[in-house]
Amino acid sequence: MSKKLTIPKPFSFVDKKRENKSIAQSKLERDVEEREKEIKMLQHWQFRANPVPAYCLIPMMNTLDGKREQKRQNFIENKATKNHMKVFSFVEREENAEKSKTEKLLKKWEPEPFVMKAKPIPTNVSLPLYKEMMDKQKLQSKQNIEKRKAQLMKLMCPPKRMMSSIDDFKKSRKRAMDDAGIN
Repeated sequence: MSKKLTIPKPFSFVDKKRENKSIAQSKLERDVEEREKEIKMLQHWQFRANPVPAYCLIPMMNTLDGKREQKRQNFIENKATKNHMKVFSFVEREENAEKSKTEKLLKKWEPEPFVMKAKPIPTNVSLPLYKEMMDKQKLQSKQNIEKRKAQLMKLMCPPKRMMSSIDDFKKSRKRAMDDAGIN
């Protein structure tokens, strides 16, 4: 019996040779490989044009010119037979159109004359009534001034509880003056 010997082998992930590369270097290498692939693809690509359509090869310009000329001749004949064409009438029409345009523009840009629109004079401003009205206003303002003075005087007086002590003080001073014989 032959004995089989097993030779130990390292695991596959251990066996790999690790190159110490940074992430940026590995990304750069991948980008370079992708660009080289694109360049190779572009080198092998060839431009293929579509064939020229058949309708482009047919000479159609002559037929179009003939149709256009025939249409124009028919139109001129129809106008001449209907007698719509007047000799040099288009010049007059253009002049009239230009005149009307200029007139419209002038009317549009001309300022309208200013018209004064005043209101009628009120009746209460006539002289006798006006003087009476002014006198009433003066009288009213004087009355208002007097009322305001009275209000301010009331506000300037001391409160009622102090008034009694002030009155007592005045009375006692008057008595003292009377007793002393001073008037």
